[in-house]
Amino acid sequence: MKIVDYLVQNGEEHDDTLHKKLFSVNVRLLKTSRIYFSTIKNIVKSMEYLLNKEFLDYGKPHGISGANVGVPLNIITIKTKDSNLTMLNPELIDCSKETRIVSSNCGSLNLKESVQVKRYKEVKVRYYPFISKLTWREHVKKNVIPREESFSLGTIQHEIDHNNGVLIIDKVVEEVG
Repeated sequence: MKIVDYLVQNGEEHDDTLHKKLFSVNVRLLKTSRIYFSTIKNIVKSMEYLLNKEFLDYGKPHGISGANVGVPLNIITIKTKDSNLTMLNPELIDCSKETRIVSSNCGSLNLKESVQVKRYKEVKVRYYPFISKLTWREHVKKNVIPREESFSLGTIQHEIDHNNGVLIIDKVVEEVG
């Protein structure tokens, strides 16, 4: 199984699509429509399946966005220590002034070399959690990841960027030399 066959990659063919901000998941509809809930649940199941796969040409991803799977909805799924965390409509609501430079290609098969990207050391994220085992009426509360939470903050920032139409190539920090 190759990642290129399952995830949308940057490159001339998809750049116009990937540079568009994705639509918010309609949380009111999620709470009132079983069909809409089932649709979102199936999308999330597909994202979780791919997140847990080992790809021949990449390995295991750390996060997947709606943009990665060609779904125009603001959904991300990331790996945590114990499981996966799926966020509907995640948004950065606070960031530390401190940043760090990380070297990564963020899973892009078109970037053969890692690039330098600036990331916040701490972020606060507001989102609606999506837990597959809950019923459609139980998905009603917003959640916040506090700035001090340490897991996968770079991955979260990267996937939120994806859903806002920002690619890693848009975030490259020029080397001073």
